[in-house]
Amino acid sequence: MIGEKNTGARADSQRIPIHAGRISIVKRAVIDVTVSNAMGLHARPASLLVRTASRFHSDVSLVKDGEPVNCKSVLALMMLSAGMGTPLQIIAEGEDAEEAAGAVEKLFLDKFGEE
Repeated sequence: MIGEKNTGARADSQRIPIHAGRISIVKRAVIDVTVSNAMGLHARPASLLVRTASRFHSDVSLVKDGEPVNCKSVLALMMLSAGMGTPLQIIAEGEDAEEAAGAVEKLFLDKFGEE
């Protein structure tokens, strides 16, 4: 039935009714990362994150201490005050969630090209 949880669905997907008789799958990807570049999330890495996340349709957030911020907003990212060693979570939700989270993760793994 529409709206009932499908036990065969992957843990990172939810079934959400769109119209009567039609169901859409919303994908969700979650990746843990640590800020490893020496200067942390200053303006340049924040702008790279925004540019990367904005290429995707999915909503992308970074979570610090349980508080999510929009990864498509430089100001929101700067407000994180995430210095070197800060643990964060990337959460992407939408049709291209896995690709979006992976692209953001790659920036962290590459230390935003700073080292």
